[in-house]
Parts: sequence; C-alpha cells; structure tokens
Amino acid sequence: AATLRALAARERLHGRATAGMQALARAGLSWIAFDREARLLDLDPGIEEWLRDRTGTTPRRGERLRGLDAPAGQRLAEAIAALGEGMADAPRAIPLILWENPRLEALMTPSDAFATPAFLALCRLPHHAADESAALLARLFGLAPREAELAIALSEGHSIAEAGEAMGLTLETARNYSKQLYAKLGVRGQTQLVRLVLESAALLA
Repeated sequence: AATLRALAARERLHGRATAGMQALARAGLSWIAFDREARLLDLDPGIEEWLRDRTGTTPRRGERLRGLDAPAGQRLAEAIAALGEGMADAPRAIPLILWENPRLEALMTPSDAFATPAFLALCRLPHHAADESAALLARLFGLAPREAELAIALSEGHSIAEAGEAMGLTLETARNYSKQLYAKLGVRGQTQLVRLVLESAALLA
C-alpha cells in the first residue's frame, strides 16, 4: 500500500511538471538553471534549441554557457553572486540581458528545485503568434478571419498601415477593419485592442 501511494504521488508530480512545462512553452517562457559558479545545471528544451541555433553548439551541463560575450558573462556572474549572498536585504530577482542581438532578457532568481543551490534565468523567447492564433481569436470573439489576422498583427507591434500592407490591404480597408474590430470587441482604440489580444488565450496557440 505504501509503495502504491508513493507511486501515485510520483505520478502526480510528474503530471504537474509536464503540465507546467507545456504551459511555459505555450507562453514562450523558458528557463536555465545555474550553480554558484555560473555553470549550467539544466535547461528546458525550448531554450536549449534556441541556444543550439544561436551558437551552433549544444549546451553542456556542468560547463559555462557558451556564446555569451564577456560583458554578459560578467553580468550573469554578478547577478548570481548578489542573489547568493543570502542576506535579508539581498535582491530576490535581478533583470539582465544575456544577448543583445537577438535580444534575450532574463530575470535571475534563486531556486530550491535542485539538490545544490541553484539560480534560474527565466527568459521569454522571441515569439511570433502562430497562424492558429488568428483562428482561435476569431472563434473566441466572433471575428472574421481577416479581422482576427489584423488584430494579431497589431498585437505584435505593427501600425495599422504596416499590418495592412503585410496583409495586402489598402490603408483604407485596414482602417475599416480596425473600426470593425473596436466595435465588435468593445474597445476604444488600438491600445485597448492590443491589451485584449495579449491577454487572450489565443496567443497560447
């Protein structure tokens, strides 16, 4: 009975870990775990693939992260040192830039998820909404496909003119679509529209 309970608890933990990884991946979030010497403890598959594409090498556990320039390596070491001080007034999270081009920011924070003291770099990978995002947005809010496509493009930082040009629309047509979007979604302008889209489950496609 004790063995069965332990097995069931292990399965629950595995299920939670898997669900958490899927949620992070859908949200475009990744993590890298470092030890006190800024050596790699572990990392999730999303950032591992990004690093492999970025550096041309596979990250190796137990080694320093390859491809970092000297200033970024210094910032990383300083953040870990500051977080590892263990003082009451020590910072609990430190933002830093790991790469400039393409830009990859991280939020460094201590972690007790490993057997040894660890520090997580939480990263948001460069993300472009999938084609499915427009379809999901259309279903969620009753939009026409082209309206949803325009909404997604605006949420990615494009102006109405830029989004319309990318979609092959005239500026007048793009503006008409935007007005229809505002009316259907009950928003008062592009800023509110973008906020609604960014908070929508459609971007988890």
